[in-house]
Amino acid sequence: MNEEQVKDFANIEAQRIIDQINSLRKEKGLSQEKLAEKSGMSRNTILQVERKKRKYR
Repeated sequence: MNEEQVKDFANIEAQRIIDQINSLRKEKGLSQEKLAEKSGMSRNTILQVERKKRKYR
């Protein structure tokens, strides 16, 4: 794989994980705030991840 293919693969996988987190959170009936408490992250981080504004390397 070249560098561009690796980046594309990483972005696709990151999106898949984000979608799964969002889906599971909703399936479990958790608010973003409750997930933040349980995960040790801020609500703002959860919000950014679900809105796909975080950049993953």
